[in-house]
Amino acid sequence: SLGAWVLETGLLESASWPAPVRLSINVSPRQLTGGSFANLVRARCAQLDVSPERLTIEVTEGVLMDETAVTELD
Repeated sequence: SLGAWVLETGLLESASWPAPVRLSINVSPRQLTGGSFANLVRARCAQLDVSPERLTIEVTEGVLMDETAVTELD
Protein backbone atom coordinates (compact mmCIF):
# COMPACT_ATOMS: atom_id res chain seq x y z
CA SER A 1 0.00 0.00 0.00
CA LEU A 2 1.00 3.62 -0.37
CA GLY A 3 1.16 4.10 3.40
CA ALA A 4 3.58 1.20 3.84
CA TRP A 5 5.73 2.55 1.01
CA VAL A 6 5.85 6.04 2.59
CA LEU A 7 6.79 4.54 5.96
CA GLU A 8 9.52 2.33 4.52
CA THR A 9 10.94 5.07 2.27
CA GLY A 10 11.00 7.54 5.15
CA LEU A 11 12.70 5.06 7.46
CA LEU A 12 15.27 4.16 4.78
CA GLU A 13 16.15 7.83 4.35
CA SER A 14 16.21 8.59 8.06
CA ALA A 15 18.54 5.67 8.81
CA SER A 16 21.44 7.78 7.52
CA TRP A 17 20.45 10.95 9.43
CA PRO A 18 22.19 11.98 12.66
CA ALA A 19 20.49 10.58 15.77
CA PRO A 20 18.70 13.69 17.06
CA VAL A 21 16.88 14.22 13.75
CA ARG A 22 13.36 12.83 13.77
CA LEU A 23 11.08 11.58 11.01
CA SER A 24 7.39 12.56 10.85
CA ILE A 25 4.93 10.42 8.92
CA ASN A 26 1.32 11.37 8.20
CA VAL A 27 -1.06 8.47 8.68
CA SER A 28 -4.47 8.09 7.10
CA PRO A 29 -7.41 6.83 9.13
CA ARG A 30 -7.61 3.77 6.89
CA GLN A 31 -4.10 2.67 7.96
CA LEU A 32 -5.13 2.68 11.60
CA THR A 33 -8.37 0.73 11.22
CA GLY A 34 -6.74 -2.45 9.91
CA GLY A 35 -5.06 -3.26 13.22
CA SER A 36 -1.68 -4.16 11.73
CA PHE A 37 -0.14 -0.68 11.48
CA ALA A 38 1.71 -0.86 14.82
CA ASN A 39 3.19 -4.22 13.86
CA LEU A 40 4.28 -2.82 10.49
CA VAL A 41 6.00 0.13 12.18
CA ARG A 42 7.77 -2.14 14.70
CA ALA A 43 8.90 -4.55 12.01
CA ARG A 44 10.19 -1.86 9.62
CA CYS A 45 12.01 0.02 12.39
CA ALA A 46 13.72 -3.19 13.50
CA GLN A 47 14.48 -4.29 9.94
CA LEU A 48 16.02 -0.94 9.03
CA ASP A 49 17.68 -0.38 12.43
CA VAL A 50 15.87 2.88 13.10
CA SER A 51 14.90 3.63 16.69
CA PRO A 52 11.11 4.03 16.97
CA GLU A 53 11.73 6.99 19.30
CA ARG A 54 12.89 8.95 16.24
CA LEU A 55 9.56 8.44 14.51
CA THR A 56 6.58 10.75 14.92
CA ILE A 57 3.23 9.48 13.67
CA GLU A 58 0.89 12.33 12.76
CA VAL A 59 -2.80 11.49 12.69
CA THR A 60 -5.39 13.79 11.18
CA GLU A 61 -8.25 14.96 13.36
CA GLY A 62 -10.68 13.02 11.19
CA VAL A 63 -9.52 9.71 12.63
CA LEU A 64 -10.60 10.85 16.09
CA MET A 65 -14.15 11.59 15.02
CA ASP A 66 -16.71 8.86 14.87
CA GLU A 67 -18.95 8.93 11.80
CA THR A 68 -21.96 8.71 14.10
CA ALA A 69 -20.95 11.94 15.85
CA VAL A 70 -20.59 13.69 12.53
CA THR A 71 -24.02 12.50 11.44
CA GLU A 72 -25.56 13.71 14.69
CA LEU A 73 -24.10 17.18 14.15
CA ASP A 74 -25.74 17.51 10.72
